[in-house]
Amino acid sequence: MGSRRSLTRPRRVYARRMSAAATVIVYHAIGQHPRGAEQDALYVGTDAFAAQLAFLARHRRVVPLEDVVAGADDSGAPAVAITFDDGFRSVLTEASPLLQEHGFPATAFVTTRWIETDGAVDETEPELLAAEEVAELAQRGIEIGSHGHTHAEVGSLGAATIEADLRTSRERIREITGTEPRYLAWPYGRTSAAGIEAARAAGFEAAFTTDLPTSGAYTITRVPIYRPDGRTLFSLKTSGRYVGLRRHSVVGGAYSVVEPVVSRLRR
Repeated sequence: MGSRRSLTRPRRVYARRMSAAATVIVYHAIGQHPRGAEQDALYVGTDAFAAQLAFLARHRRVVPLEDVVAGADDSGAPAVAITFDDGFRSVLTEASPLLQEHGFPATAFVTTRWIETDGAVDETEPELLAAEEVAELAQRGIEIGSHGHTHAEVGSLGAATIEADLRTSRERIREITGTEPRYLAWPYGRTSAAGIEAARAAGFEAAFTTDLPTSGAYTITRVPIYRPDGRTLFSLKTSGRYVGLRRHSVVGGAYSVVEPVVSRLRR
C-alpha cells in the first residue's frame, strides 16, 4: 500500500461527496470453523472467500480504506474496501495469500489485548494473531487498524475510559508495526457521543460502525459478510445499495434473522 501520512499533517475533512457506491465490507475468520464453535456464522470458508474475491475482481473496484474515507470516485464499477475484525490468525494464513493473488488492499482491525495471548484460545474458537504475525500482515501490505484494546462496548463508558483504551491500542500497534493506526473499528459496531470524542482525542482519523447510515468521519458504516451469505446476497451487499435497501421490509426481514444471533454470540 502507499505511504501513510503523518497524523501531524492536515488532512481533508471527511468528504460529504463520498460515493454512495463505496462499500466497506467486514469479515472475521476465514476457513473451516472448529468443531463445536458457537460463532460459526462469523467464519467464511476459504473457498467461499476465494469466490467472493473473484466476484469482486470481475464486478467491483477494490480500493484501500483511505479512498472511502476521502471520497471514492463514483465512476465505473462500485467501489469496495475489504476489512477484517478482531485479529484472527486466518487473516494471515487463509485470507492474505488470496488477497495478494488479486493485488487487493485490505485493513485488519485488531484487538490488541488479544494479541498478548499469542494465539492461545479455547479449541472451539478461532486462533488469534500473535504480535509477530500482526507485523507480518503489515509487511504484506495489509493496513493494521485498531479494534480497541479490550474490545469494550463503548455505549456505557465515559470518554476518559474509552480514550485510555484507545490510546493503549494505538501504542501497542505502533510498537508492533512501527506505525500508529489511522483508523478504528468500533467493537460490536456501535459507538456513542463519548466514543466519538475519545476517538478524535486519541488521534484517529476515522472510525467505522456497521449497517447504520454513515453520519460522519467517526461513524462510517460497514457491511458484515457472514458464512450463510450466498452469491446473490454478496452481490447486493457490495453493490452500494445494501445499507439503504436493508430498511426495506423484505431485505430487513432476512437480515433480522441473522444479525441478532451473530451479535449475541459475539458477546
